[in-house]
Amino acid sequence: MERYWLFFLCFATCLWGDLGVDPASGLSVPARRKSAPMPSQNDSQIFFHLELLVWDALEEGLEYAYQNSQTQFAQNLTSFEPPSQFEPAFRLGFGSILPYDHWTLEALYTYYSTNRHALASFAFDTTGSPGPGMISVWSAPSAFDGNLIGARFINAANQWRLHASFLDLSLSRPSAISSFFSLEPLFGLRSAWLHQLIQINYSSGNLAAPGVNILSSHINMRCDSNNVGPLFGCKAFWDIGKRWNVFVDGSGALLASYFSLGRNETDLYETGSLQTEVFGISEKGWMFRPQGQLSLGIKFHDDFFYGKKKGQYHISLAYEAEMWWKQNQFLRYIDLMNASSSGANTAPTQGNLLFHGANLEVQCGF
Repeated sequence: MERYWLFFLCFATCLWGDLGVDPASGLSVPARRKSAPMPSQNDSQIFFHLELLVWDALEEGLEYAYQNSQTQFAQNLTSFEPPSQFEPAFRLGFGSILPYDHWTLEALYTYYSTNRHALASFAFDTTGSPGPGMISVWSAPSAFDGNLIGARFINAANQWRLHASFLDLSLSRPSAISSFFSLEPLFGLRSAWLHQLIQINYSSGNLAAPGVNILSSHINMRCDSNNVGPLFGCKAFWDIGKRWNVFVDGSGALLASYFSLGRNETDLYETGSLQTEVFGISEKGWMFRPQGQLSLGIKFHDDFFYGKKKGQYHISLAYEAEMWWKQNQFLRYIDLMNASSSGANTAPTQGNLLFHGANLEVQCGF
């Protein structure tokens, strides 16, 4: 119950801080915050902005191999995962300050994409006793006729592709708390499309058991999620000069997420002749996932004139981080598949996805 009172108090403070007193009449009138004044009839009503992003995407649970440099019973392991990599992205915005009470209606579209490759190798004697080499993380426990525990590879290759699109529709209103500090609560709708593919290939295997020569294991997985849910947030501005302010922008959403998952595996090995094993599974379903976003930056704003009309612009630079909880739902086999059972069980990885990096924004209003 305390959290609801705190939420109510925040919004009540914003509304109270938006009221001033006319010294002539003693009546309450709207106050203007110095960092982003309320528009008059001649001020900007429609605005556009472009944000250039330099982001890195980090996701838990993408380790694709372990390197063992010791024996089977005294292992010294090093894990490998897709490399960290900052890449360009963009965000487009369009909005309008509504004629009634200075509410702002805005739409934001964000696009980010990455395609990362990684290769890990470790040379060892493939005919010796199982122990050193690259250990498969993703092969099914019953792979190679149940000899996965002794399987080692010289090479482990990984490719991870991610395409992310976000669309926010929000309604907000600035509220002056003091002459140098203001808040801008917002609410709306957040939607997102996150499509991931991962391919892992283990090659140049060893003699895992007498008469069982491992050749390769190839795993191909997809994880697509379509998300939509209510959005709530608040921006805070502190004036540090005539046209400068620093700001904090935080928001969160509770998303209904529809996941479509798929996994295919092909294993090759020799036992006097070439043997091929194929595993495949797919799942679909709805889940609820929270999401949060936070940015901290500095902004310069000023007016400009075109003809007899006045426009406004601002330029800002910020650090931004977005957390998407449990977006890694890549399926893992967690037990053996054999003729005496009904099959093998799988479990989603349940890893969080983080976007973070720099954000350079330019906005113009007319």
